[in-house]
Amino acid sequence: MSLNRKKNFMKRLGPLLIRKYYTNFFEKARTLAWHDLSKQTPEILEGYKKPMRAHNWDRALWEFALAYETLDLQEELGGIDVPVLVLTGDDDRIVPPEASEKIADEISHAELVVIANAGHLPHEETPEEFLEVANNFLEEVL
Repeated sequence: MSLNRKKNFMKRLGPLLIRKYYTNFFEKARTLAWHDLSKQTPEILEGYKKPMRAHNWDRALWEFALAYETLDLQEELGGIDVPVLVLTGDDDRIVPPEASEKIADEISHAELVVIANAGHLPHEETPEEFLEVANNFLEEVL
């Protein structure tokens, strides 16, 4: 099978797989993304499910995954010459805090903040702490 034919096949197969396994994926992702699952309200969960009712959501998610796979931004980090806030939760199981620390080390003007008792989504799980950190950072750089 030619490379072009394989790519076209995967473009069709990918969305079908995403649709089939979405429920399991969603459950796994939501448990990995949060430090404290009790903070997930029905409204928050509904907000995450809402985009999956859009036309061609499965294809969009598949295309995003394919595009993400080809990005190699590590080389570009050293060229960033503006203040950057790298913010993570201490219990981030999607992008571990060590990875965020490595990213912050690569950027010359980066500040790393690790929020305690938060997972991958500190802006949702600990909004007060997140806003305090973000506001302080913006006050310093603006």
